[in-house]
Amino acid sequence: MVIGITEITEITERTPQIINSIKDYTGRMLLYSSVEIGRRMTEAKSMVEHGEWGKWLENSVSYSQSTANKLMRLHEEYGAKLSAGQDSSNSESIPNLSYTQAIILLGIPEEERESFNENFPLDNSTIFFTIARPEPLPSFERDSSAL
Repeated sequence: MVIGITEITEITERTPQIINSIKDYTGRMLLYSSVEIGRRMTEAKSMVEHGEWGKWLENSVSYSQSTANKLMRLHEEYGAKLSAGQDSSNSESIPNLSYTQAIILLGIPEEERESFNENFPLDNSTIFFTIARPEPLPSFERDSSAL
């Protein structure tokens, strides 16, 4: 079977759209799932005896304390907004966040998040820039008098 130029063009234009759509959907599902896991962990933590939480995490779900804390914080910050759907005033931007974007926004005070996202939209290049761009190292000039 020979594929013509029209078919090749259609495939090369449509395939990235489909891939990006699946990627976006997967990112949103990861966020929703993470929020739900955080909700259930919050419930479990309230039922586990004091001092047994780390042991319970290790034996029951194989999560570190750090990961569990992030998941519970995701639930605390975004759970109500995600479950409210479009009824919440802030929910319009929340469902469009990926897991990574939501984690990044946790580092910004809640009252500043919406304006931050408006001024610095969190697309993949922003996420990379935010995570990977180190602060410049201070320059140290040698003090010749100390020699």
